Formats: sequence, C-alpha cells, structure tokens
Amino acid sequence: MKSAIAQWKKKLKEKDQAKWRDEMRHKMKTIKDKVGLRLRKDAWDKMETVLPLRTSPANITQNICYFGFTAVGKSGYLDSTGLEEAADLHLEIVEQGCVGRCWNLWKRASDMRNAERELLQRVKLRLMGNAIDIWRKHA
Repeated sequence: MKSAIAQWKKKLKEKDQAKWRDEMRHKMKTIKDKVGLRLRKDAWDKMETVLPLRTSPANITQNICYFGFTAVGKSGYLDSTGLEEAADLHLEIVEQGCVGRCWNLWKRASDMRNAERELLQRVKLRLMGNAIDIWRKHA
C-alpha cells in the first residue's frame, strides 16, 4: 500500500511539473505574441499617419504645378537655390529617426530575450533541484 501511494505521489508530482512547464510555455508564447502585436500595431499607426501626408492629393498637385508648369522648375531649381542641402538635411533627419526607432526596437527585443533567458534559467535550476531531490531520496 505504501509503495502504491508513493508511486501515486510521484506520478502526481511529475504531472504537476509537466502542467507547470506547459503553462509557462503558453505564458511565454502569449507574451511574445502580445509584443509582436504591439510592434505591428505601432508600425501600422505610424504608417497610417505618415503615408497620407506624403501622398495627399494637395501635396502632389502642388509639386506638379510648381515644378512642372513653371520656368523655375524647368530651369534647374535644385542647383540654383540650395535645395540639395535642404534635401540632404531632411534625409539626415529621417535616417536619425529610423536609427532611433531601430534602437528602441532592438532594446525592447533585447530586454525580452534577457527576461526569457532568466526565466529559462530558473526553470532549469528548479528542474535540476527536483532531480537532485529525487536522486537523494533513492540513494
């Protein structure tokens, strides 16, 4: 009878451990999914705000009218007014913004990797401790 109870307790403990591991995997997957969803949502929101500004009919019409139908637009406006420097400055600002966004994304991903690594380390230590406890009981 004692051996049957001991065996039942052992199987119950293994079952609980397996359940706990499955729950932790599910929680980690949920966290990864939520982070991915948030990143996609942020990117979509930024795209929705930036794209209409670039492709607005008023902006396109203004550019066509200015550069297409005026003598200034046809005569090489870019060279004569220093617009190249302004374009270079604008490009530099855009690239800095992109670097900042990439840095923030990398930092978030790095934090998530560190948290995941720490969680996995805790799980490994707990499993190793349980294995040592079982070994001591049998030894």
